[in-house]
Amino acid sequence: MSIAKASSPKIVLDTNVYFSAFTHFKGVPFRIWQQAVARSFTLLISPAIMRELARVFRQTLEWQEDEIVAHLKLIAGIAKIISPSITLAVFSGTMDADNRILECAVAGKAK
Repeated sequence: MSIAKASSPKIVLDTNVYFSAFTHFKGVPFRIWQQAVARSFTLLISPAIMRELARVFRQTLEWQEDEIVAHLKLIAGIAKIISPSITLAVFSGTMDADNRILECAVAGKAK
């Protein structure tokens, strides 16, 4: 459960930001993740984004299930989980997963 200040901006991170934050500890994505951990903003995530993250961690990083679960629990402990009731089709093809990011942002009223 997120404990960010009520006035803090609501942010949804793309899968690529999580990927980079968890694999490169000196870049901008890692600094963004650190700000999420510090509750500088309200991090929003949806079950669909978490499923996509698990897939990427499994297929691209070849992480074991226990490591995937640990990272997803870490994220869930920091983020506010949003269950969008809308379905968007702004992107198609290989960018279809970006629709899940937009759905979470719209449903969570992200900036």
